[in-house]
Amino acid sequence: MLNRIVIFLFVILCAVLVYLFYSTFEYYEENKDIGWGSDARKNPYLALELYAQKNGGSIKTADSYFDLGDLDTYQFIYIANSDLLLSEARILDLMAWVKSGGMLFVGLTLDGAENDYLLKKLNVSLYEADYWSDSENDDDLSGKGEKDSPQEVAEQVGEELRRYNESLNDEGRLIEESNNPLSEAEFIEQYESDVGQDYLTLLSFEGVDAELKAELDSIVDIYHPAMNDEEWFDSEQRLIYWAGTEYGVHFAQLEVGAGLISLSAGEVLLDNHNVAHFDHAYLWDVLSNGEYSAVLYGSTMPSLWRILKNIMPELLLSLLLLLVCSLWYVAGYFGAKREFKATSRRAFHEHLAASAGFYWRNKWQVKLLKPLREDIVSAAKKGMSGFESASQDDRINMLSNHSGISVVLIQNALYQDEKLNDDGFTKTVQILQKLRGGL
Repeated sequence: MLNRIVIFLFVILCAVLVYLFYSTFEYYEENKDIGWGSDARKNPYLALELYAQKNGGSIKTADSYFDLGDLDTYQFIYIANSDLLLSEARILDLMAWVKSGGMLFVGLTLDGAENDYLLKKLNVSLYEADYWSDSENDDDLSGKGEKDSPQEVAEQVGEELRRYNESLNDEGRLIEESNNPLSEAEFIEQYESDVGQDYLTLLSFEGVDAELKAELDSIVDIYHPAMNDEEWFDSEQRLIYWAGTEYGVHFAQLEVGAGLISLSAGEVLLDNHNVAHFDHAYLWDVLSNGEYSAVLYGSTMPSLWRILKNIMPELLLSLLLLLVCSLWYVAGYFGAKREFKATSRRAFHEHLAASAGFYWRNKWQVKLLKPLREDIVSAAKKGMSGFESASQDDRINMLSNHSGISVVLIQNALYQDEKLNDDGFTKTVQILQKLRGGL
């Protein structure tokens, strides 16, 4: 009974100690943003797709032109980059779809613009925008070589100090923001405030009261002959609208048959990173009109080289070694080439047969029997006591008693040196084999 009480008290003491141990730690929760989920990483236009579904629309996203299927099932198609249209046949299919009333929205980049089938079909050219005006260059050239006055130097020093203080304030603001993470709305607001207004393209459309702000790629300058030549005419297309910034034109619309083609500078206007910025989502609503739409984007799959490098470096090393060995084998040797004599080796049993035939033709039967006789004597020395110190006659008698073979046969088999015929040699070998088997 006493033992049970002691055990019960010990259990209670352990429970109290465990409770005190855990009560000393402060409990808190921490939410860590680990980024987008797997669906968002696979589909860069998932946010746009969810946005359209929320507003009652429907979007099909695809990373291959063939996944779109029949184009007549869509009223609006957005192609992130015109480089995705790799053949003239696809351009003709899209143009036929647009002429029948389809609405096409295409992003443009400077990469590969010289060989872009769509741009050639639409008579559109892309140029790199010039950020430096002529007046600024003239000011720089006119002021070159002149010394600044003391007042100007003082103003420059004050300006540098002001910029330095602003940088310190920005660093403090960044540290404070890192300690207090921003919400999604605050992050978007901060991003939009950091973008200069001169980099935004203002778009106006019929039926929309306010101008839409869009952050297009201001490096890309879109040009169409109708922008400068009012008399330019094409029976299949007509430029109806264009807009941009002081750096160039970044948005244009063309009527093609009964349809409409919209061109914008850049390929990331509506992806997961940028669809929530400025009026990009509303621009999608205006252009698509909430119809059944499709989005074609380039696959973000890494290259085969990157996959092999990160996942299978051993395979790359093996292939490299194989290539080096192949080159070494094909390259040959240094110096003059010499012909090597080819030699062949026969099998061991062929060697024994040839050697035995050689000895037999030269009447050297004793040499053929010598290894077998020596093997018998060696085995007898190990297995029979007194055999090593016995005389020849005594050895013959000991072997005869042990094997049951007559003394004469054993003497002829072990010690006869005369030449033997075929039958005699065969009988001698049989006697020696019987002796060896008995030992």
